[in-house]
Amino acid sequence: MRAVARLYGCSDKLIANYLNSKIKSAPDCFVFYQKLSPVEEKVLAQYIIRAYNLGFLLTIQHLNDYANELLRMKDVNIIVGYH
Repeated sequence: MRAVARLYGCSDKLIANYLNSKIKSAPDCFVFYQKLSPVEEKVLAQYIIRAYNLGFLLTIQHLNDYANELLRMKDVNIIVGYH
């Protein structure tokens, strides 16, 4: 385990805690906070690419509105906000 820790530049205790499910990796922690599913994120990405190819300038508000529309389509009462 020490060789793996040296390879990835972290402590062997950190790896042991992760393997024993005492800690979660950052991506695993943030999954619970995601409002869009992976499929909905792909739909949003395709929307962005399509708009870019057509020459439309999208603002954060446009993206926010489209994400909220995706959530409304599946009858979810939460909204996507931005700072």
